[in-house]
Amino acid sequence: MFSPEDDLTSDNWIKRLYKDKMSGYDKEARPVHDHTHNTTLHMALSINHVDLDDVKQELSVSAWTIMTWTDEFLRWVPMNYMNIDRLHFDDKDIWLPDITVYNSADGSHTHPFDKVPVLADNTGQVFWFPPTHLRVKCDLDLTLWPSDSHRCVVRMGSWSHHGEQIDIQVMSLNETDGVMLTNFETNNRWELVKVSASRSVVSLEGHDPYIEVNFAFEVKRHASTHAQYLTQASLAVVVVVLASYLLPLTSHLSRLLMHLFGLTILITCYFTLFTTLPANGGPVPVVVRYFSGTIILTTISLLSTLILTVRPCCSSSTSNSSSSYSSYSSSSSSGLGKRLAGAVTSSRVLRSVLPHAGGGW
Repeated sequence: MFSPEDDLTSDNWIKRLYKDKMSGYDKEARPVHDHTHNTTLHMALSINHVDLDDVKQELSVSAWTIMTWTDEFLRWVPMNYMNIDRLHFDDKDIWLPDITVYNSADGSHTHPFDKVPVLADNTGQVFWFPPTHLRVKCDLDLTLWPSDSHRCVVRMGSWSHHGEQIDIQVMSLNETDGVMLTNFETNNRWELVKVSASRSVVSLEGHDPYIEVNFAFEVKRHASTHAQYLTQASLAVVVVVLASYLLPLTSHLSRLLMHLFGLTILITCYFTLFTTLPANGGPVPVVVRYFSGTIILTTISLLSTLILTVRPCCSSSTSNSSSSYSSYSSSSSSGLGKRLAGAVTSSRVLRSVLPHAGGGW
């Protein structure tokens, strides 16, 4: 075991090493002796949490960014410093790559990395694992809502150094390129289907090419709750409307009430979707078109039911009026016939009397 004196001596050597390396160190310049040499930066992400805000259309990622590069000014001989071969440096004291999220929703001025110490070994190899909070815009297509899936890309690269100065490479981790999911926490709303990293070179006319690393996230919505809600509502409407056609036409009120019940469910679901779905200006979701068409068909069925129930009532009233009129006509004709017969009889008696009385006609 080391004595307190040995610990104190070790601390003194750490301070001496730190002071020697920081003496004359310029953190604003790339850590190369020859400025024509580039700095190779290896980059990867260790994903912790992913969330997608479909209202704001923003993807949020919490991760640790893994970066490593060579700093030619942080090399030393361990034997000259009590065999110290690794040392932590404050991130404010040494050069750090100016990596920025190009498509950040917070703006380019926002630094995505937290402040943490930087680890360097005696060969000048530097390791930096800052916690990272990313928030980027993502164009969502809600056509297949609630079974929709989306692909969002995080574009990262150097803000002021072109590819001849900083060469960004994708680091290989656990047989995957640039991505680690060891510490990933699942989300109840979204499922992370796939995440990948790729390197691309952006060429600008009249300028040196820039290198960026693209992290593509494919997420899918957990649609179990929404699917159950929509399925049960649609099934209830179908059963009620079809059952109304099994009733006899004489059950006017029951048929109308069943149609109105189904139409009420559809309108309620339609307005619920209106308040749930974000207004992103994209294609109309299939479920919205389904409920719109179902509302139209149910309304047509309701109007058809009204027509079919009103016609028998009118025809029955007409038949009753016709029968009453026929009875009245027959009774009137019978009474009139009796009166005419009586008049004819009276005329015959009159004819038999008048010739005798008046000497004939």
